[in-house]
Amino acid sequence: MRNVMVISLCALLAFFGLAACAQDQAASTGRQTLKGLSTVRPAPNFDLGAAKEAASKGTGLAIFTYSINATKDNNIYSGTMVGGSPFAKRKGTTNVPTYIIPVIVVIGATTFDPTVADTTCMVPPNDVPLTVFDNSPLFISPAASWVMNGVNVGKGQYIDAFQRANFWADVGGSSYNVNLSPVTVLSPAVYNVPAQDGNIISDSTFGNGGCGPNINPQGVEGEIYINDFDTWITGTLLPQYKQITPSTFPVILLYNVVMGLTQPPNVVECCVIGYHGATAGPPSGQTYSPMDFDTSGIFGTGVRDTSASAHEIGEWVNDPYGTNPTPVWSSGQSAACSSGGQNNLEVGDPLSGLSNDWTVTGANGFTYHLQELTFFSWFYNADHVASLGSGGDFSNNGTFKGPSEPCPPGGTYPN
Repeated sequence: MRNVMVISLCALLAFFGLAACAQDQAASTGRQTLKGLSTVRPAPNFDLGAAKEAASKGTGLAIFTYSINATKDNNIYSGTMVGGSPFAKRKGTTNVPTYIIPVIVVIGATTFDPTVADTTCMVPPNDVPLTVFDNSPLFISPAASWVMNGVNVGKGQYIDAFQRANFWADVGGSSYNVNLSPVTVLSPAVYNVPAQDGNIISDSTFGNGGCGPNINPQGVEGEIYINDFDTWITGTLLPQYKQITPSTFPVILLYNVVMGLTQPPNVVECCVIGYHGATAGPPSGQTYSPMDFDTSGIFGTGVRDTSASAHEIGEWVNDPYGTNPTPVWSSGQSAACSSGGQNNLEVGDPLSGLSNDWTVTGANGFTYHLQELTFFSWFYNADHVASLGSGGDFSNNGTFKGPSEPCPPGGTYPN
C-alpha cells in the first residue's frame, strides 16, 4: 500500500493547540470549523538524472533544476521545478498539457458529483462545479493584469503570474511563462468507497452549516481514507486514460469531499483538502494532484471553491516530485519548531490559514478564491538578503514582509 506523507497528528495537535486537530476556533455561528490541511506524496526512489533526461526528450515533465547556497544557514540546496529556468539568460514559455478528471465519489447511499448542477449551493448559471472549476483563473487568464505587491506582473493564469512574481528580479519584463495548456476535461470516473474507508460529516455541525439546508444536496461533506484513495488513483484511475503520460499534469477534481488520515476516517484526523504526488520514477513516474472544490462552509472562510486548487497547483509547479529540501521552518499549517517544523518547498503550507487570499471575478461572473502563496526567497534567504519576489516581499499578496525565521537546532521558536 502506498502511504501519503502527512504531518504527524501529534505535531498538528501541538501547532493548533487543540484537543482535536481538525477543529478550529468557533465560527460566528457558534459552531466550530474544520481545519483544511494539505500534504504531499514524494516520488519514491526519485532519480534526478532520469527526470532531466526524460524532460530533454519530451517524454517527461518539463522541468529545470536549481542549486542555491541558502544565506539562512549557509547550506547548499538543490531542487526541481516545472518550467524553464528563471535564472537562464533566455526566458521562454513552457506549456504543460493538463487534464481535469472529475471523480464522482459514492459513500454508501450518498453521491458527491462535480458534473451535475447544485442549485442549492451554487447560483445558476454557475451551478455546475466542474464547469465553474474549468473556467477559473487557474486555467483561464482574467482580462486584467495581475498586480502583486504593487507590481504589474502581467496577464496569465494565476500560477503563471505567481511564478513571474516569485522570480521577478530575474524575469521582470521578460516573456517568462509557465502555463497549464492545453487544458482538457476528461470523462468522469466513479470511486465507490469501501465501507471502511468512508465517513459522512454533517454540515450543520460545523462552520456556517453550509450554503443552504440541503447542500450538495444532502447537507453533508464526504470524507474518504487518503491512503486507499491514493492507491486507487495510481493503480486504477490514471492508467485508464491513455492521454496521461509523465509529460502531462492530471488534476483529480473532487466536490465537497475531503480525505481523512485514519481508517475508518473521522472528523478528528481530518481534513486533507488536497495533495500532490508522484509515482515511482521518472522516466516512468507520473505527477498528479487530487483537490477539493468545496462549497460546504464547514471550513468557515478558510477553504472556498478554488483555494485548495491554487494551493496544490502552486506547490506542484514549485516542487513537482515532492523532493525539494529547504532549511527548517514553521508557519501556517506546519508544526511548531519544538515538534520538528517543516523542511520542504511547499509554497502553500506556510500561508494556510494566515494569508491575504485573492478574490477574482471570472468572465462567468463567479467570484473565485485563490490562496496567497509563498516566494522562493522566503525559504532560503537570511534577514539581510533581499527577496527575488515582486515588490521585495516574500509572498505574492504582501503577508510575508521578510523571510522565514529558521528553527534553531534542538530548540524552539515561538510561532
